[in-house]
Amino acid sequence: MINGVENCAFCTAFPCGELLKAHSLQKINSRSEYTNKTGKEISEKDYKLFIEPYAGLFRLNMIRKNLSVKDYKDYKRFSVKNKFVPLPDDLKNLKLLYSFLTTVCIEKNIPYARLQTLEGKREQLLKILWTIIFYGTVKTGNYLELDAKTFLSQRIGGMYNKLLENFNELKKYGLYCEIIPLVDKGWLTPLGGLKKEGWIIKLTFGEQPDGIKELRTFKEYVLRLDKKYGRQAFRYFSKADMNIMIN
Repeated sequence: MINGVENCAFCTAFPCGELLKAHSLQKINSRSEYTNKTGKEISEKDYKLFIEPYAGLFRLNMIRKNLSVKDYKDYKRFSVKNKFVPLPDDLKNLKLLYSFLTTVCIEKNIPYARLQTLEGKREQLLKILWTIIFYGTVKTGNYLELDAKTFLSQRIGGMYNKLLENFNELKKYGLYCEIIPLVDKGWLTPLGGLKKEGWIIKLTFGEQPDGIKELRTFKEYVLRLDKKYGRQAFRYFSKADMNIMIN
């Protein structure tokens, strides 16, 4: 709708990253492929009724085959826009922390679908980080630790089976989160999801020599925001407002 095309097959960005992240059912090409991927047999009738109508990417690929280059339309470009509070001159020593908060999910010249993804992703990543920093404990060895029960109790939206994916996103910005099992078995579900206990989160600033100092500063920052602003603290956090650290 934004680009004025009939469907995604007409777009020069086809298939974009957001489309390729669609539900696996949309990528099914045939009844045999459905059986191979799920291990479930299905009749031709049921396949036609319940699977094929939702094979969106398959249908788009079929449309694409019948198009020529002149039928393609270039997509409109967008940029993630956030208003950040300037870093005070007295806080130049917090440049690393400020840089992180002002670059997470900030991209330019992207398709509209990517824009929609990033706007939600940024809030989600910052909430994950806020939770780990606020409730976690700084440990000797340059890392911060948080138990599974405390993390999950915060009920961050859109987290179902996407925690590790979000951790991989944070690596792009120099923050490394990993799951550390506390037991050999029983911390994963049969399908590979995380259970409510039996693991912890470990957070580091990678190989940076001042990593532990940065973590302590980060924690001090969120604690000060929470103490002064309470429920409004996260809003100041997302705007990278560092003024509370001046004194």
